[in-house]
Amino acid sequence: MPCISVKGVVKTMYHCHTCFYLVGCQQRTFDIIKEMPPLDRFAHEFLQSCKPEAALTAMADVIFADLQEADWKAVLQTLALHKKNGAELILLTEKSNVETLFNSKEVSDIWITPMSDAEVRFRFLKWQQTWKSNKDFWLTRQYLETAINSVPNLIWYKTKDGIHVKVNDSFCAASGKPGSRWRGRITSLFGTSTQTILRRTETPVWNQKGSLWRARRLV
Repeated sequence: MPCISVKGVVKTMYHCHTCFYLVGCQQRTFDIIKEMPPLDRFAHEFLQSCKPEAALTAMADVIFADLQEADWKAVLQTLALHKKNGAELILLTEKSNVETLFNSKEVSDIWITPMSDAEVRFRFLKWQQTWKSNKDFWLTRQYLETAINSVPNLIWYKTKDGIHVKVNDSFCAASGKPGSRWRGRITSLFGTSTQTILRRTETPVWNQKGSLWRARRLV
């Protein structure tokens, strides 16, 4: 991810390479997917085979698997066993199989076949937009993590009823507990004196009126 500085302002431009693995005999559907252009800052690579192969499965970020004319249980077992953590598995199957596949934890989505060319394009475009939104969210989260962890001050986000949503590294160091111990919990993990200090600093915020208060309430 290259970093470009312009007049003292640092801008990060990401580029996302996505590897697709197309499994099965849905040649027309797969041709449409391969013909559709990637969104801005994205690049597509396609792997393809009629039957699932472990090596190709492990390389893919996204798997489209056609279950028609195949032993779908064997296909699903192979793909689930060898796909990498975080890879999406999208199944193309007839409506009669949906109920059986619905509860599979490994399946990200199910496309009911047959589909028209227009529907394939529509569904793949919607998938691309969701994929991009997820990557944008990940990048924004990295910005937030870097920003709050680069300062020595204690930073914490809480709901009005005192439940911690997020804390920074300085907060963890001061409390002697990792962030995972704070998320979803209240200030009582601290000693009594520290609890008093925290509540004293938070009380003026909760008592504020106007736009700042309303914004904080929404958060």
